[in-house]
Amino acid sequence: MTRKPLSPEILYTFLDKQPHPVLYYTPVYDEHQSTLIDFEIAYCNQEAALEYDYSPAELLGERVRSLAHADENSKLALYQQLLQTYKSTQTFEFTYYNAHLDKFFRTKRFRIEDGILSV
Repeated sequence: MTRKPLSPEILYTFLDKQPHPVLYYTPVYDEHQSTLIDFEIAYCNQEAALEYDYSPAELLGERVRSLAHADENSKLALYQQLLQTYKSTQTFEFTYYNAHLDKFFRTKRFRIEDGILSV
């Protein structure tokens, strides 16, 4: 039996319908394309947006180090977690507190192609 590959539309629908937050971050480099300086949100599902009280469209393209919904410690922690994951082939689990949202977050992050999937 030959398997038919899933279309991108089906995969996006699958991610969008997940009952848990799903985000995909991509690296941002300096003007010389030599130093990784930040990550930006390339995808987020509705549940992720609800966590931050935004719409997915409002979060797309946002950079981690300038997120409006996070305090400075949370932004730094998130950036360091993404950088650690980006440089590795391992899956990491993180727990951290966002004082701005007054919430604890527990997430798994792993590298897929040139980005980080966070669930």
